[in-house]
Amino acid sequence: MSNPIIKTGVVNVILETIIKDKIILSTRDLLNFFYDIIVHPSFDPKRFEKLKGENKYTEFIKYSMPSILYDHDDVSSFMSHVKQYDFITQRTEIFDGIVTRFNTTENVKALFEEYIEDNSCRKCVLNINDEYINKHREAMLIFFSRLCKIAAKEGKLEIVNDEFKEFISDLYHSVKKEKSKAKNLYGMVKNCIYKWNGSSSDNELNLNTNHEDYIISTPLDIVTDLSRYDVVKSENEFERFPAYINVTYCSKKDTSNKATVSIDYDLYKMLKKVEDGYRPSAKDNNYFAGFVSFINKLSVFSNSDEEITIKHYVSDEIKSYCLKQDEFGTYEFKEV
Repeated sequence: MSNPIIKTGVVNVILETIIKDKIILSTRDLLNFFYDIIVHPSFDPKRFEKLKGENKYTEFIKYSMPSILYDHDDVSSFMSHVKQYDFITQRTEIFDGIVTRFNTTENVKALFEEYIEDNSCRKCVLNINDEYINKHREAMLIFFSRLCKIAAKEGKLEIVNDEFKEFISDLYHSVKKEKSKAKNLYGMVKNCIYKWNGSSSDNELNLNTNHEDYIISTPLDIVTDLSRYDVVKSENEFERFPAYINVTYCSKKDTSNKATVSIDYDLYKMLKKVEDGYRPSAKDNNYFAGFVSFINKLSVFSNSDEEITIKHYVSDEIKSYCLKQDEFGTYEFKEV
């Protein structure tokens, strides 16, 4: 813990857990946490000094901080939350490729040198004989994974929960009120507004219905409301900040009609999936009821009282109909 890199890694673990699980951590809880990850409940230094060879390597890994951090979730409520984000169970696509390398390479130590910053744990691994490492590959992989979480080299951090890093970055720029940095976030949210109930075409909002054979959509033209970004904060560090990002859109025809949604990490993660083509289930709609309500509020700004399109699926054929109001206030219903 005296190593600045490890300190930063542990702070990141704390912040990740607080933001993802919306935890309020007291000073006492924080101090207890530091004690719990430094002092193993059954560690005996005199016994450890007597150990030799393989036994000493095994005990070192067991009693080291990266292992204590995730193997003792029963110590406190906060530790049980931290356990959920053990990197060995939260792997990314990039990391899966590294796991394949780890399981097939003859030089495991080279991976520790390539991906892990210099610290006492890495030094110990580099001193372990290759025979022990090959014999205990699964345990070494777990140890490597946990070191990646708290001590990955600069430039190798993309292997650690890249999605969460993006959320933290967007959250920071939201707190700082940097308008130029908000473009990608607002673009993603806008895409997901149209994709949440299935996308028909550009600027067409599908209205959520219970009819599987029909899709009803209506034109919706919205623009971003960036009024909260008018004054950029001069600070670069923030000791207090929310765990969510507020995003606001308004009707293009009448910008006084606004709707705002608060995006926490769970919703951010879901929006990433929706943007990549995932269609939310009924369970997702219940869990993210706030975003569904946000879409429904935006739908009030649409032209649904003037124009709707109905698509009817019959076998492999799609028939489209349009109900539209003309300038005389009368409605016309026709197949398109």
